[in-house]
Amino acid sequence: MEEILTISTTWGTSDATKATIPFHLARGAKQAGTRVRIVLAGDATELIRSGTPQTVRGKGGTERTEDCVVAWTNTYKGKTRVFATTLGHNNATVADPRYLDLVTRGLLW
Repeated sequence: MEEILTISTTWGTSDATKATIPFHLARGAKQAGTRVRIVLAGDATELIRSGTPQTVRGKGGTERTEDCVVAWTNTYKGKTRVFATTLGHNNATVADPRYLDLVTRGLLW
């Protein structure tokens, strides 16, 4: 059976221009020989925002400042519940009890 890397992002039907990170990840995986599928799901429920506004440059060079969502849930195809977070990119974060509690509760949901 062939393995496929599935990357899901909550920006999709509402504003696909914000879904850049999954496409960058997919490009790297594809270059490494992995088959990739990207799911754009625009029906997410925001759980946590970063609290630190970031300036991002969109297509065409226009800049906007926004507070990024860092944890969310959504329902895939109307029946599969999905919890996701962008937190946890270093050892200090994943060792933090608050992070472990967030991930535990997300998995139990």
